[in-house]
Amino acid sequence: MIFEEFNPKIHNVHQVADFIFEIDLRVLKKLFSSKQEAVSAIEDKLLVKYPHVDDYSKFYVIYKKEDPSKILAILLISKGKNHNYFNDSIFLFKKLKFMHAFHFSEQNIIDKFTLSNIDNSDFYIAEIATNNAERCQGVGRAVVNYAIDQAKKQGFRRVVIDVDFKNSIARKLYESLGFKVYDTKSFKFAGYEKKMYNMEYVI
Repeated sequence: MIFEEFNPKIHNVHQVADFIFEIDLRVLKKLFSSKQEAVSAIEDKLLVKYPHVDDYSKFYVIYKKEDPSKILAILLISKGKNHNYFNDSIFLFKKLKFMHAFHFSEQNIIDKFTLSNIDNSDFYIAEIATNNAERCQGVGRAVVNYAIDQAKKQGFRRVVIDVDFKNSIARKLYESLGFKVYDTKSFKFAGYEKKMYNMEYVI
């Protein structure tokens, strides 16, 4: 598999946005009027944020060498730095349609109360998604193992990942790779409750 940093001039932005929607679909379905609107807003977000990528984050598009047009998975990692939700929201209000920025800010609030807190020595898997057609084919396992290997090579103390309470398949996969739950968090919002396992792989 090829791990290539996301570039909107090369990769199918709509397809990447669809992967991102699937990661947090239950929240995004609550915030946006339709999947189509949410995916379109994510596309715009990807395009405006691309020129401002920092050294702490890496966003990979993953595909087979023989078929670059077919995306197998995406992977967003953050190295030793918590996401600044406030600054992110301000940036999005400047760049996106008001209501789209508002909905992403709501998502940021939910994430702030449910996702892991990152230390300087942490290698954080912020987003990971695989192509539905490739599920149970070992793609997810290979992507997580790639992240673990990178963390080891770069001298991080642990790899951190979050998984929804309802995603038992993902939790079992991460546990089989050596991750353990170290905290649980939840947040209620507009009649909806998001619950997350915060998991770690200690190196």
